[in-house]
Amino acid sequence: MTTKGQSRLGAGAQAVLGGGAKTKGGASASKTAAGASLLASLQQKAQSVDVAEAPRAKFSKIAPHPDNPRRLVDPSHPKIQELTASIKDHGFLQNVVLAPRDALLSQAPELGPLLDPSDADFISLIGHRRCISGPLAGEEDVPYVLQTERLSRAETTLIFLHENRIRDDLSPIEEAMAFRRLELEGMTQEEIAAANKPIKQPYVSKRLKLLELPESLQDAVHLGQITPTDAHSLRRLPEEAMVKIFQDYVDHLLAYTEDAAENGAVLDSISTRINRYKADREIKQRLDDLRSLLAERGIAEIQPVSLWPDTHHLHRIPESDVDEALAAGAVAGAVVEGGELAYYASSPRGTAETSVNDIDEEGTSDSEQESGTQRRPKTSKSLTVTPEQAQQRHDLHEASKLRQEACRRMLNSDMSAAIEKDILADATLFASSRLDARTAALVSRWMDREIKPGQDLYSQFASRTHLHKAAIGVALAAFETEAGHPKYEAVDYPEHLIRHIQRLTETGHHELSAAEISKLPSKP
Repeated sequence: MTTKGQSRLGAGAQAVLGGGAKTKGGASASKTAAGASLLASLQQKAQSVDVAEAPRAKFSKIAPHPDNPRRLVDPSHPKIQELTASIKDHGFLQNVVLAPRDALLSQAPELGPLLDPSDADFISLIGHRRCISGPLAGEEDVPYVLQTERLSRAETTLIFLHENRIRDDLSPIEEAMAFRRLELEGMTQEEIAAANKPIKQPYVSKRLKLLELPESLQDAVHLGQITPTDAHSLRRLPEEAMVKIFQDYVDHLLAYTEDAAENGAVLDSISTRINRYKADREIKQRLDDLRSLLAERGIAEIQPVSLWPDTHHLHRIPESDVDEALAAGAVAGAVVEGGELAYYASSPRGTAETSVNDIDEEGTSDSEQESGTQRRPKTSKSLTVTPEQAQQRHDLHEASKLRQEACRRMLNSDMSAAIEKDILADATLFASSRLDARTAALVSRWMDREIKPGQDLYSQFASRTHLHKAAIGVALAAFETEAGHPKYEAVDYPEHLIRHIQRLTETGHHELSAAEISKLPSKP
């Protein structure tokens, strides 16, 4: 019985490879580059008999070795077609190497149920592709030599690995399955690497981790639909997320046409989608934490626009007054907005003690007349929302979503230096120097990388190119945050927002809606 750390290479390999002296890397010489040495030994055996004098075995009596890591060889594969054509023209130029069925099963009886055909007399060790191409070329049998010395499953797997690596035939998943077989046969990752030079242990480890993926994603890696690098990035996500991201990616590829490209559609990579998922998950976690904080404080989460359609912005409590309002119990509720909490009072700020009916035509309340103090004139406003106002609010909200998508496309396109300077010039005059959570969340999503609020951008980017892009993103986010303020439901956009929306449209990333047009100055 093999003990832990003991080699599973059999006597055949030991005879080929010699003694067991330790190499510099720690693996014994008997395991170092074992795949290459074992393969060379069998190739020498195949050449020891002239093809014309070798016995022949019918293809119907040859089964591929179950441990061959190649899942399936497609008859339409160019290499198979090329080999088929060669056999048609020249016949077999090399012998295949077969193992007797009885000898194989006496050493590994568990392979019996895996043989196809089940009544095969021989198992192929070298020449698997010739056994596929031969029947396609019209041949019934193939010249062979017999491998009578017994080989362990570890040894045959090493032979398959090296033979296929020479031809670059194995997919990452097939290679991973071969490494797993060697592990099951008692070899460590270091020994697997040493036996398959020039690969290293980290390479073996990363390949094996691919087998942790769901079967659908393993198939995708095997077929080359996604790279091992993308697969490893997906592997770190919850299973439901990794499968959904991959399926969305495939659907997006199928829908991506030349027309879509001409219209500015962005072909997002797997890594881009993963980064977006992570950013959205972080934002969701932030929102969940804020809602938990509200629950701990016993504060309801409200919909201010529904409660106070026309005056909701007057109910908002300034950040500087929040602690005082909380202590006084004057908070009606809060909204989780842009990664922050926005608190609201039950009465409009500054009007809690005076109703509209208490204001005379001169704008003075009864109490102010008695005290001799004067207040700024106030006007009465309707507290109902007309259908036209509701539609305007909806249209502006939809326009905001479209502009945010336009910002993402604009940020990831080749903008002219003039446009970039224009954005940054306006942002210098308008944007706050403090990067709040909402702005950080927007730019993180657009750039597909984490940007932390409240920290110096220069400390978060080593590249000036990335820093420049982040600065433009911050400027765009500042404009969009401002443009989404409820006050613009009733008033026109100011100059800096007009210029922001015009830039989005002039660069071809956004198409104006009717609601936006109503907010922009008409051309003379």
